Amino acid sequence: MRFYLTFVLPFALTGCCDESSDPNRCKGRTLSGVSTSVVPTAPVSPHSGGDTEPTVSPHGGGSNNGPPRSSSASVSPTVVSPPDGDVGGGSSNGAPRSSSASVRPTVVSPPAGDVVPPRGPTSQSTGDIPAPAPTGPALPSWVRPIQRAPCRDPVAVLGPAWERPGYLGPPQNVARLRANQQRYLAMFREAVAARNWDRIHNDHFDWWQFPCDFGSQTEFNLKSEQDIQNLLADPAWHADYLESVRLVSRAFGWDIDSASLIADDSGGRWRPDKDIRLAKIIRSLWLFGETRYFESLRSFARIIQENIYRGGAFLYAGRCYDEIVIMTLPRPIPFH
Repeated sequence: MRFYLTFVLPFALTGCCDESSDPNRCKGRTLSGVSTSVVPTAPVSPHSGGDTEPTVSPHGGGSNNGPPRSSSASVSPTVVSPPDGDVGGGSSNGAPRSSSASVRPTVVSPPAGDVVPPRGPTSQSTGDIPAPAPTGPALPSWVRPIQRAPCRDPVAVLGPAWERPGYLGPPQNVARLRANQQRYLAMFREAVAARNWDRIHNDHFDWWQFPCDFGSQTEFNLKSEQDIQNLLADPAWHADYLESVRLVSRAFGWDIDSASLIADDSGGRWRPDKDIRLAKIIRSLWLFGETRYFESLRSFARIIQENIYRGGAFLYAGRCYDEIVIMTLPRPIPFH
């Protein structure tokens, strides 16, 4: 059969032309557009190692007119399963199949010695792309964002109220302040031991527990630098003051000594209705010059504003208290 295709059929198709009598007679004689000088051969396996018809690859390994590929290469193109009835790179009668035919690519196992290129960075266990490593400490589950509008006016730190004209009020009632402080500190200790954080949240004690210069019960307000020095001169008051700051901070969910959020039940949770309490404690620490606790609680305020309020303001009675995140120590005396 090969002999007939190679020698007899071309001779018959060309009309037994004799190039010796007319050299131009046999040139370009064709049948149905197929040159008689091209002799079709038996189909060649795409993995035989010789020149082959390019195999269509679902991975875009090259065009159909590109150079032939060898199976000895380090990475072999992925083999595509042909349609039913086809064998290898052509149809069942041995004629080459056009690469432009519509073929639904199906990946099959590559021949021995071939390497299938990976499809991308994957996890060895699940095949999913690994998640990036966290860049900071994880926040407790109770830290959830809420809607909070930002301040409408520029934020500024005001100096002590006694430096402003018209600041009036009775002299500080130190004896009553001290009695109230001891009574409420005992309550704090009981509430912390019982993990009863709402008992702290729901009570009212800021005026005497954390003296500052703008409380509504003016008899406990600081009215001069001398008031600050008088209280700091009492070691018992000072120790109880710092313990009160520690325990109320724990009710907020903040370990003030390690400057970290508390995830378990050894601490409470921040409540958005306590902005004014946080503002009073931070300002009190600022006035008394308690740098370590001031900076720790200011860090807590920044975490709350960034992760819960999402840039929103600390608010109470229509006033913005965002100065608590920008205040610094030491404060100048006088402030202005």
